[in-house]
Amino acid sequence: MSNSDLSFEEAYARLESILQQMSQEDATLDGTLSLYEEADQLVDLCETKLLNAEKRIEKLAKKHDGNLLCNNNVPETESLESIETHTLSS
Repeated sequence: MSNSDLSFEEAYARLESILQQMSQEDATLDGTLSLYEEADQLVDLCETKLLNAEKRIEKLAKKHDGNLLCNNNVPETESLESIETHTLSS
């Protein structure tokens, strides 16, 4: 399985494993460089997966009129004052 086929959790676990391997005293320079390159790819993969998840969550959180909801189901576009008023009256 290539790194691009990994889930976020699998990629994160592999990153943790790489960090452990790199911190061993018997690690060679070439081995460490190979691990570093793999880790760099895994970091990019994790970042991409997190950004995609964030986009999906934003899509799900949008109301039908297009306003993104934040805490207390108050549209993000409302002023701070109206949010405070809404929160206090809840």
